[in-house]
Amino acid sequence: MPLVNRLRARNVHIYDFKERSNVLGGTFLAQQITNSKFYALLDMFIVSSGDLPAYFLQTEDGIKIERNSDFFEPGDYYLDVAGVQITDEAPLIRTVSTVTGTRLEAFTDAVCSRDDQCIISGRRVVTYNNVSFYTGFGAAHIFPLAYESHWNSHDYSRWITQVPENGRGSIDSVQNGLLLSSEAKDMFETYSLSINPDIFTCFFPAAARFAGNIVPQSFLDNPLRTPDQLLRWHFRQAVLTNMKGVGEPVFEHQFDSGANIMGDIRNGPKAAERMEFEIFSRLAVHTEVV
Repeated sequence: MPLVNRLRARNVHIYDFKERSNVLGGTFLAQQITNSKFYALLDMFIVSSGDLPAYFLQTEDGIKIERNSDFFEPGDYYLDVAGVQITDEAPLIRTVSTVTGTRLEAFTDAVCSRDDQCIISGRRVVTYNNVSFYTGFGAAHIFPLAYESHWNSHDYSRWITQVPENGRGSIDSVQNGLLLSSEAKDMFETYSLSINPDIFTCFFPAAARFAGNIVPQSFLDNPLRTPDQLLRWHFRQAVLTNMKGVGEPVFEHQFDSGANIMGDIRNGPKAAERMEFEIFSRLAVHTEVV
């Protein structure tokens, strides 16, 4: 399947005012948001230097985009990079999780016990004769298992109040999971959409129909719900992945039968990081990564 460039999926493009071939950022805007909220997204990777005034975007005609409640419109915009800094923070690369293992079973059972519908699409699990059928659904880790050592070193367990039983790591808490339809799971794991922290923001055209959806109230009221801090972590990763510069690569995950998967990964974008992610993903579903 041909790879999709995040740059080509955008309807908002931000360029250097003086070097107009230099792409500073952009996104796919699927819903109306105010200028001030759009600037809040940019502020995650663009900051004014020192005591200088806040930066601003302008149109091709030199019209300044104020930080106000007017609606932000798709189009081309320009930024004078003098006096601003672009963060060097890079997201943790991620692709669709297709691995299975004994470690995932208890996590999946806990997520399915808590959620009776896809948190993103609202599609409900079919129950018949007191049996729930989860075909077409999956339990997604918000913070991926492959980066458990990162989770531990940054003490993200401080956000978890429901620690798993049987001595499993806090990254396997039900609070680090969401029940999603197969389609929504793919989009969530590739950062095509995210939750901030109770409304969906879409960064890719294929996810546009979910834009502006609200998280089910039953999920928000559940004491085992995901902490807002974890949702904000995922949202920041999505912004860095989709909006900073030309965007991160979209990784192939649907390989043809008989394909040389490792070879394709080695010849693809960010080969070393992708290979590390794949190896640790497969290792982590069987044992904890310290």
